[in-house]
Amino acid sequence: MATRSENNLVGAAGEYFVCAELCRRGFLALMTPKNNPLFDVVAASSDGAHSVSIQVKTRSVHNIQGWKLGTDITKKDVPTDLFVVLVNLEDGVLPTFYVYEYSVLAGRVSDVYEAYINKPKRDGTPKKEVGFRWFDEGSFTDDDRSRKNNWQSIIDALSCPTDKNRLKRVDFQSPEKLTINELLSAHGSVLDELKHRGVIRSKNNPTGDYAEWLFSTKLGLTLEPQANGGFDATDSQRVRYQIKSRRVTPDNPSTQLGVIRNLDKNDFDFLLAVVFDADWQVLRAAKISHKVVGTLATFRSHQNGHIMHLRPTVFDVPEVEDITKVLRD
Repeated sequence: MATRSENNLVGAAGEYFVCAELCRRGFLALMTPKNNPLFDVVAASSDGAHSVSIQVKTRSVHNIQGWKLGTDITKKDVPTDLFVVLVNLEDGVLPTFYVYEYSVLAGRVSDVYEAYINKPKRDGTPKKEVGFRWFDEGSFTDDDRSRKNNWQSIIDALSCPTDKNRLKRVDFQSPEKLTINELLSAHGSVLDELKHRGVIRSKNNPTGDYAEWLFSTKLGLTLEPQANGGFDATDSQRVRYQIKSRRVTPDNPSTQLGVIRNLDKNDFDFLLAVVFDADWQVLRAAKISHKVVGTLATFRSHQNGHIMHLRPTVFDVPEVEDITKVLRD
């Protein structure tokens, strides 16, 4: 068994490696004083305009069990710019890193522990609660594996969120006067600013992120970490909601929502669906129970999931709740 001194050295090694990885990418990275309860490394952009805090959890060379984490890893009330880097030290080669937003890892660790504690022991008796959480490659999903040596989330957080002067220079009243490069630049800046304000959670097509933000704001829901594929939000009673959306345009008037995966697993209690017009105004929105979704959606093998259209006729079904006005108010 490793001594406290050996564990301290392993932890320090992981923190030094994280600082080195960030410094070689052009950022300033410093270790904090020991016993800081929430983070171990502070990283900043070279101009000092943006910074993030990073927890570092290090696994020693001979550790085959995984990362042993404290129960505080599942805290929800943490800063949005807090990250966790899991470091896997390896003999004779550079370590590997798994980079997470804190909220995402908290959700993953909670899911793994819940699956463990809910499975009875071999003799059928329930397991007892423990004061730590294990997390290892055996529990990894595709999303976890995609985080290996992937520092992009921290790089994005340390990049300038918006060139506000550039936005001021854009004539939004006359977009037809802008060049293609100006339009694309403005589009990227707008997405950056929306992400900076917390309206969207990624820089992909913002329809899904905007729908999640709108439902969570209007209905008082708590959004789940993005890695959770079964449902997107919960209410105070832990009712689970999956959120689907569509933006219709003159070029594409389809009201088909995003593909609903694994419908038979009952991963959510209600579907929240919304259709926006081309200017992001709410055309219609509905709250539909899982049971009714099963009667309205159609399985498509080539899409590996169920598809559903939020047409006006959907509201003819008595069990479908029209919440259009709630989202518009």
